[in-house]
Amino acid sequence: MTEIKKEDFEKRLVELRQEEKEEIMLAYKFAELGHKGQLRDDGECYFEHPKRAALILIDELNIIDLDLLASDMIAAELLHDIKEESSILTWEEIELFFCPVVKLIVETLTKDKSLPERERDEKYIEKLKNADRVIKKVKLADRLDNLRTLKGCSKIKQKHIIQETREHYLEIAKETSGYLFEKMKKIIENSGFEK
Repeated sequence: MTEIKKEDFEKRLVELRQEEKEEIMLAYKFAELGHKGQLRDDGECYFEHPKRAALILIDELNIIDLDLLASDMIAAELLHDIKEESSILTWEEIELFFCPVVKLIVETLTKDKSLPERERDEKYIEKLKNADRVIKKVKLADRLDNLRTLKGCSKIKQKHIIQETREHYLEIAKETSGYLFEKMKKIIENSGFEK
């Protein structure tokens, strides 16, 4: 995958107010620092993932034109893995530097690592199913990018992501965004992994 340059990312924010751009670019800096040195399964710099997920919100879902919480959603998308993958920010700092909405989105999208894995995943899915549409869109953009980059994962992980998406995320997408539902469904159908 091609690296998304900071300048190219910032150009997508041209329609936002200055304080909204500043909130997003602060999230960009924290995410870049928090994921520094981290790699995805395919060896790609981890930070490219939250950037791409944010661009799904901007370019494909047009949230800047359609959603009053667009800047908070983009900031939260950039930070969606920050608590699971780093210790750069506390919950209090996320709320202080951003706002309660960004904190709520990131909190909802962060799995509770103190729980056993099976229980953690079940509680996470339940929490997500009961979440607001805004939070669901942020998660689904993240999931769509994960599906688009499956080839960099082991076959076992690919199968797990496809199965989990089929069992849980397609249902959430169907009620949240027809666009995301269709994109995810097509990737699953073309994946070669049967039910």
